[in-house]
Amino acid sequence: MFSVRLVEHPLPTTERDVDGLIAWMIDTLSLVRKRGDATADHGRAGPVHRLLRDHLFGRPDRSWDAQMLADELAQMPASLNHHLSRLVETGLIGFTNEGKGWRKYYLRGGSLSNAVAHLQQHGSTVLQQRFELVNQRWKRSGEPLPVELPQDESAPFSFGLVDHRPLPDEAVNTLADVTGKDDFPCRLVVALQGGGPEAADGISRITELAERQSDKLRFSLVKLVADGSIQGFSARLKWPGYHNGAENGLWYIEPSRLAALIDAYNEAGIQIHIHTNGDECTEVALDAIEAALCKNPWRDHRHTLQHCQMADRAQFKRMRALGVGVNLFSNHIYYWGDAHITTTMGPARAARLDDAGGALAEGVPVAIHSDAPVTALAPLFTAWCAVNRVSSSGARLGSQAHCLTIDQALHA
Repeated sequence: MFSVRLVEHPLPTTERDVDGLIAWMIDTLSLVRKRGDATADHGRAGPVHRLLRDHLFGRPDRSWDAQMLADELAQMPASLNHHLSRLVETGLIGFTNEGKGWRKYYLRGGSLSNAVAHLQQHGSTVLQQRFELVNQRWKRSGEPLPVELPQDESAPFSFGLVDHRPLPDEAVNTLADVTGKDDFPCRLVVALQGGGPEAADGISRITELAERQSDKLRFSLVKLVADGSIQGFSARLKWPGYHNGAENGLWYIEPSRLAALIDAYNEAGIQIHIHTNGDECTEVALDAIEAALCKNPWRDHRHTLQHCQMADRAQFKRMRALGVGVNLFSNHIYYWGDAHITTTMGPARAARLDDAGGALAEGVPVAIHSDAPVTALAPLFTAWCAVNRVSSSGARLGSQAHCLTIDQALHA
């Protein structure tokens, strides 16, 4: 499974402008999703730009402790780790782990030219390996199709290949063997990827898998991922958008297509779990569920919104009226709470982050989760987060009304 995006960013003509070249490299490698035209300094004050200019590129002969970088860049460790991980993926930088809890990062090869050579080799190798897999299944013959674009239009070219993995038979056999053992202690409910090209494919596959179900194994729901993450600036937010002025996020499934998928799966009697992080995405998902239920009523559907981190009381009231449940990402309060206060959501909206107390008060069925491997699988810690609502710096998000009691958290 892989995705490729090809976007041409012309090299700036002011080659002696270090900031211009760094901004070009950030755009070319998509290290920052989108800064927006309204950014007065064109991203030069951003953490990735300063990380490259002042540290990795500015002092290529040394390594940088992650804790030191977090302090100097005024970044929360979780946010900085996201940027450093992206840079490591490009092949530009590497790291050593000295066993003291903090990695040390360095520019590969000790110079920018050597690091770019590593990046080129890394990218070429990965692309070759991926296309070898494609060539095993796809052969193109004949003349290439013409691509016609207006001469005065510099529209980017995008190319993507995604395998939606409709749960192959060998995976089903493994699941059946493991859950069929006498000492297997729980029931496993498998969520199929429901965002493929046609809902009919997912419906057909779930119908086939019904014959393989048992008391401990269920194939009864689909998962739709409608937007991205708040900390990655890819979640869809209602006005006023991101606190730092970043562009609004991405529709991983466009609203019209999301509505069509929800309608089809609801009509087929298949439970739907929908990934919604931003409050705009939550609103769109609830609109689609309401329309689907009006068309094909289902009293005990138990459709669920996953993460649903920015939902407000009005949206929880709608969930209760529609019979929709919610599974909140309570660990986010600890790991990204500080970043949401200062950067993504601002203090007022961050106060209601993963508002399990509010959901219960409005009568919505509530569960909480860690979204492993995004954060560690530790149920008692997840319960602690929902009870205390404390960030990694010790900041308290919201009030007691947003908290769960210990008994409620353990039940969720």
